[in-house]
Amino acid sequence: MEISSINVRYAKALFSLAKEKNLVEEVRKDLELISASAKGVPEFYWVIDNPVIKPSEKTEIFRQLFGGKVHPQTMGFLELLVQNKRENQIFGIIRWFIHEYKESKGIETAIFVTAVPIDENLRNSVKKIVREHFRKEIELIEQVDPSIIGGYILKVDDMHYDGSILAGLKKIRRELINRK
Repeated sequence: MEISSINVRYAKALFSLAKEKNLVEEVRKDLELISASAKGVPEFYWVIDNPVIKPSEKTEIFRQLFGGKVHPQTMGFLELLVQNKRENQIFGIIRWFIHEYKESKGIETAIFVTAVPIDENLRNSVKKIVREHFRKEIELIEQVDPSIIGGYILKVDDMHYDGSILAGLKKIRRELINRK
C-alpha cells in the first residue's frame, strides 16, 4: 500500500468523523461502492485527473454518479476532496480508510493462492486455521493461479508460505544445480 501523508490524513479524518457519528459501516460500504464503480471505467480516472474540468463540474459528476446511493456524509467528503483539489487521491484515501477500518475491527487479510478454485469446506478450514494462528478475524482473498501447478501459497501480513508444487520443483532444481 502506498504511503502518502495526504491519503493517511484524509482517511484518518474521515474515519474519525464516521466513528464519532456512528457511521463507520455505512461510510465503508459507500467507499467500497465508489471504488468498485470506478474500476473498469477509464473515464472516471480521466475526470478526476483532468485539471481542465472545473471543480463545480466534478462535484456535479460525483452527485450524478453517487447522489442518493451514498450517505450524505460520504457525499460531503467527496465534495470536500474536489474543493481542496484532492479528488485524484480518492483511491489511496479509500485504501487507507479500509485499512483503518480493518485495524479497528481486528481483521487480518489473508491471500490464499491455489491452482484451482477451492470449495466451501477448504475455505472454512483455511479461515479457521489462520484465525486461530493469528488470533484475529480473517478476510480471505482467494486467487487462482494455474502456474503453481498444485498446493497453495498463503500470505498473511509479513508471512509468506509457499507450499506450491512449483516452489518444490524450483527447490529440487536448485539442489540439483548446486550438487554439480
